[in-house]
Amino acid sequence: MIDTLSIAIRRAAASIACAGAVAAGADLLLFTAATAQYVKDKPALELSDCDQDHLATLALRACGAILNSPDLDEATRLRVLILRGKAWLSELEPAEAAADFSSALRIDPKNVEALERRAKAYTLAGEHDKAAADWTRVIALNPNHMIAYHSRGTSNLAAGNHTQALEDFAKALAIDPKSVESHLGRAAAFVARNERDKAMQEYDAALVIDPNSARAHIERAEAAEKWGNTKLAIESYLLAVKANGMLLKPRMALQRLGVETPTPP
Repeated sequence: MIDTLSIAIRRAAASIACAGAVAAGADLLLFTAATAQYVKDKPALELSDCDQDHLATLALRACGAILNSPDLDEATRLRVLILRGKAWLSELEPAEAAADFSSALRIDPKNVEALERRAKAYTLAGEHDKAAADWTRVIALNPNHMIAYHSRGTSNLAAGNHTQALEDFAKALAIDPKSVESHLGRAAAFVARNERDKAMQEYDAALVIDPNSARAHIERAEAAEKWGNTKLAIESYLLAVKANGMLLKPRMALQRLGVETPTPP
């Protein structure tokens, strides 16, 4: 009697378990179908989703998702790689940015935007020789690219290649004679070479173009102070404050030199 009862209980339990399994299976099928429908109906990511200058984190996610698409055409892949590289630059991640721009250049070796942005990534990473090489490639594609000459000059200056920097800034000025930045670049190269008169000539040339350039006044003041010309340094720092009263750097320099300036409103 007990055995019969035991067998009946086991059979009932097995029946309940089987029914539960069938129900679970049905639920799983319904869930899978619903998920598939959701994925099917979900709108595809577009380029605009990863072209977000002020939302770099979201841009990185969107660009990554698009790049994982198995049927992505080369033109779209090129653009998304450049956009993701831009986002990496916004996040101050130069190695990742340079990697994406390099991938873009494997698709289109003459893509000027990718070359320019990779040069900026190398500059951010302190790899100034690599940046200069990329600016050289840009110049080869566009010999009248003033910004490329100036930027290569800046890279050469940072790399300690002062002669090349002077040549690059001169070429930039040949295209745009009113470039204050290129005059200041040449001045910095002359300062590095300890050529005082030539450096001061470049500062003067920059200030003829823009007498209110606070940067020009500050850099001239720093050079003058380096060479022991305290009078010119004070005069230049005061002119920088006059040009932009909110700048802290010239005020601190003047305080160090024993000159008080009015507190800005």
